[in-house]
Amino acid sequence: HETVAHRTGDAKKYLTTVADGLQAEGLSASFDTHRGAPGPVIVEEADKDAGTLIAMGGHGRFGVSRCWLGSVADRILHLTSKPFLIVRSHQQDDLLHREGFKKIVVPVDGSSIAEQFLPQVAYLASGLGLVVELVRVTHSRDDFHRLLPHIPGHRNPSYEDCLTHANAEAAEYLGQVKKNLQQQEGQLDLGTLAPR
Repeated sequence: HETVAHRTGDAKKYLTTVADGLQAEGLSASFDTHRGAPGPVIVEEADKDAGTLIAMGGHGRFGVSRCWLGSVADRILHLTSKPFLIVRSHQQDDLLHREGFKKIVVPVDGSSIAEQFLPQVAYLASGLGLVVELVRVTHSRDDFHRLLPHIPGHRNPSYEDCLTHANAEAAEYLGQVKKNLQQQEGQLDLGTLAPR
């Protein structure tokens, strides 16, 4: 088991370096090493504390590395009820420090599932000074014509009529979501509300 001990030692050295860097930025950081399948172990660790956000970095990798990261992220997504954030980096350097985040784009469709994470979005946006852009997507002309025959009782409405109705409904819905978020967070800047 020399290999396991060696890997654990390497992991601890790496985590010490990362934690030291975060602490140098004024953040509280701790670490631990575990053995087992990454997805379930990460979820088990996150479940130890109620107010936990799971965050992972994506590296834009291909091949085996992409499959591994994708399968771990997919496993976590299916196992956890915690908020889960994946930040994809296109460069080796730190994209956040280089460009900075300015807004959070939040797709919402009117369902409670789409809205259940809005308190976390509001918290992040408020803490990081970000604008929240709520987006609701309406069907394209091609989708409309493809889906129309499958809608029971349709009376051949025009795409333009349906789009006008959908945009008005989306604007009303997004206005209500905006109002609810502003009541929760006070000075939160919600930016553009756009049915798309």
